Amino acid sequence: DAQVVDPLRGEPGVRVEPVRPEGLGALRAAVATVAEAAGLAAERVDDLRIAVTELASNALTHGAGPAIARCWAAAGDLVCEVSGPGELADPLAGRIPPPVTGVRGRGLLLVHRLCDLVDVHVADGVTTVRLHLELPAPRPVPAPRSAPDAVQGGFVRPAPI
Repeated sequence: DAQVVDPLRGEPGVRVEPVRPEGLGALRAAVATVAEAAGLAAERVDDLRIAVTELASNALTHGAGPAIARCWAAAGDLVCEVSGPGELADPLAGRIPPPVTGVRGRGLLLVHRLCDLVDVHVADGVTTVRLHLELPAPRPVPAPRSAPDAVQGGFVRPAPI
Protein backbone atom coordinates (compact mmCIF):
# COMPACT_ATOMS: atom_id res chain seq x y z
CA ASP A 1 0.00 0.00 0.00
CA ALA A 2 2.17 2.83 -1.26
CA GLN A 3 0.79 6.15 -0.15
CA VAL A 4 0.39 8.58 -3.03
CA VAL A 5 0.80 12.18 -1.99
CA ASP A 6 -0.37 15.09 -4.08
CA PRO A 7 1.63 18.06 -2.79
CA LEU A 8 -0.66 20.53 -4.52
CA ARG A 9 -3.57 19.49 -2.29
CA GLY A 10 -1.63 20.39 0.86
CA GLU A 11 -1.82 16.89 2.30
CA PRO A 12 -0.29 16.22 5.72
CA GLY A 13 3.46 15.74 5.61
CA VAL A 14 4.08 18.12 2.72
CA ARG A 15 6.42 20.95 3.66
CA VAL A 16 6.09 24.05 1.46
CA GLU A 17 8.68 26.82 1.45
CA PRO A 18 9.03 29.94 -0.68
CA VAL A 19 12.25 30.23 -2.68
CA ARG A 20 13.91 33.55 -1.80
CA PRO A 21 17.56 34.62 -1.99
CA GLU A 22 17.62 35.45 1.72
CA GLY A 23 15.81 32.23 2.58
CA LEU A 24 18.12 29.57 1.12
CA GLY A 25 19.45 28.65 4.56
CA ALA A 26 15.91 28.24 5.90
CA LEU A 27 15.00 26.16 2.85
CA ARG A 28 17.98 23.84 3.44
CA ALA A 29 16.99 23.47 7.10
CA ALA A 30 13.35 22.76 6.22
CA VAL A 31 14.13 19.98 3.73
CA ALA A 32 16.70 18.50 6.13
CA THR A 33 14.05 18.36 8.86
CA VAL A 34 11.65 16.47 6.59
CA ALA A 35 14.43 14.15 5.37
CA GLU A 36 15.70 13.32 8.86
CA ALA A 37 12.16 12.67 10.11
CA ALA A 38 11.65 10.28 7.18
CA GLY A 39 14.79 8.33 8.12
CA LEU A 40 17.15 9.46 5.36
CA ALA A 41 20.80 8.79 6.24
CA ALA A 42 22.89 11.83 7.22
CA GLU A 43 25.08 11.60 4.10
CA ARG A 44 21.99 11.58 1.87
CA VAL A 45 20.50 14.52 3.80
CA ASP A 46 23.64 16.47 2.84
CA ASP A 47 23.16 15.41 -0.81
CA LEU A 48 19.57 16.64 -0.64
CA ARG A 49 20.60 19.99 0.85
CA ILE A 50 23.03 20.55 -2.02
CA ALA A 51 20.55 19.45 -4.70
CA VAL A 52 17.66 21.57 -3.40
CA THR A 53 19.91 24.60 -3.01
CA GLU A 54 21.05 24.18 -6.61
CA LEU A 55 17.46 23.97 -7.87
CA ALA A 56 16.41 26.98 -5.80
CA SER A 57 19.40 28.98 -7.08
CA ASN A 58 18.49 28.05 -10.65
CA ALA A 59 14.89 29.14 -10.07
CA LEU A 60 16.10 32.48 -8.72
CA THR A 61 18.65 33.01 -11.50
CA HIS A 62 16.77 31.70 -14.53
CA GLY A 63 13.12 31.77 -13.48
CA ALA A 64 10.57 34.39 -14.41
CA GLY A 65 9.05 34.95 -10.99
CA PRO A 66 8.57 33.53 -7.49
CA ALA A 67 9.13 29.82 -7.01
CA ILE A 68 8.19 27.41 -4.25
CA ALA A 69 9.78 24.26 -2.89
CA ARG A 70 7.89 21.27 -1.55
CA CYS A 71 9.20 18.22 0.29
CA TRP A 72 7.49 15.04 1.47
CA ALA A 73 8.01 11.32 2.03
CA ALA A 74 5.86 8.77 0.21
CA ALA A 75 6.09 5.31 -1.34
CA GLY A 76 9.61 4.65 -0.06
CA ASP A 77 11.07 7.90 -1.41
CA LEU A 78 11.81 11.31 -0.08
CA VAL A 79 10.60 13.72 -2.74
CA CYS A 80 11.46 17.40 -3.09
CA GLU A 81 10.46 19.69 -5.89
CA VAL A 82 11.10 23.25 -6.91
CA SER A 83 8.50 24.82 -9.15
CA GLY A 84 8.24 28.25 -10.69
CA PRO A 85 7.48 30.30 -13.77
CA GLY A 86 9.84 29.94 -16.68
CA GLU A 87 10.65 27.24 -19.18
CA LEU A 88 13.73 25.06 -19.30
CA ALA A 89 14.85 25.34 -22.92
CA ASP A 90 17.12 22.29 -23.03
CA PRO A 91 15.31 19.03 -22.21
CA LEU A 92 18.68 17.32 -21.68
CA ALA A 93 20.01 19.91 -19.23
CA GLY A 94 21.82 18.08 -16.47
CA ARG A 95 22.01 14.82 -18.38
CA ILE A 96 24.85 15.78 -20.70
CA PRO A 97 27.98 17.44 -19.28
CA PRO A 98 28.64 20.97 -20.55
CA PRO A 99 31.81 21.73 -22.52
CA VAL A 100 34.92 21.70 -20.34
CA THR A 101 35.60 25.32 -21.24
CA GLY A 102 32.08 26.42 -20.22
CA VAL A 103 31.60 28.38 -17.01
CA ARG A 104 27.98 27.34 -16.38
CA GLY A 105 25.76 24.31 -16.73
CA ARG A 106 27.02 22.00 -14.02
CA GLY A 107 24.32 22.53 -11.41
CA LEU A 108 21.69 20.22 -12.85
CA LEU A 109 24.40 17.70 -13.67
CA LEU A 110 25.32 17.70 -9.98
CA VAL A 111 21.65 17.33 -9.01
CA HIS A 112 21.33 14.26 -11.26
CA ARG A 113 24.44 12.73 -9.66
CA LEU A 114 23.28 13.32 -6.09
CA CYS A 115 19.70 12.06 -6.45
CA ASP A 116 18.27 8.68 -7.37
CA LEU A 117 15.79 10.15 -9.84
CA VAL A 118 15.25 13.65 -11.25
CA ASP A 119 12.08 14.51 -13.16
CA VAL A 120 11.74 17.75 -15.10
CA HIS A 121 8.27 18.81 -16.18
CA VAL A 122 7.47 21.95 -18.17
CA ALA A 123 3.85 22.94 -18.76
CA ASP A 124 1.96 26.20 -19.18
CA GLY A 125 5.06 28.32 -18.62
CA VAL A 126 6.00 26.61 -15.33
CA THR A 127 9.00 24.36 -14.77
CA THR A 128 8.93 21.79 -11.98
CA VAL A 129 12.00 19.77 -11.07
CA ARG A 130 11.30 16.86 -8.74
CA LEU A 131 14.04 14.99 -6.87
CA HIS A 132 13.67 11.49 -5.47
CA LEU A 133 15.95 9.92 -2.88
CA GLU A 134 15.21 6.36 -1.85
CA LEU A 135 14.46 5.95 1.83
CA PRO A 136 15.96 3.00 3.70
CA ALA A 137 13.62 0.08 4.22
CA PRO A 138 12.08 0.09 7.69
CA ARG A 139 13.84 -2.22 10.07
CA PRO A 140 11.74 -5.14 11.28
CA VAL A 141 10.74 -4.92 14.91
CA PRO A 142 12.18 -7.89 16.79
CA ALA A 143 9.72 -10.14 18.58
CA PRO A 144 9.77 -9.77 22.35
CA ARG A 145 11.97 -12.27 24.13
CA SER A 146 10.40 -14.69 26.50
CA ALA A 147 12.10 -16.37 29.42
CA PRO A 148 14.09 -19.44 28.41
CA ASP A 149 12.47 -22.77 29.19
CA ALA A 150 12.95 -26.42 28.35
CA VAL A 151 10.81 -26.20 25.23
CA GLN A 152 12.95 -23.39 23.79
CA GLY A 153 16.16 -25.23 24.60
CA GLY A 154 16.93 -23.11 27.64
CA PHE A 155 16.97 -24.25 31.22
CA VAL A 156 14.51 -24.38 34.06
CA ARG A 157 15.69 -23.92 37.61
CA PRO A 158 14.47 -26.53 40.02
CA ALA A 159 11.99 -25.25 42.54
CA PRO A 160 13.34 -24.86 46.08
CA ILE A 161 12.51 -27.74 48.42
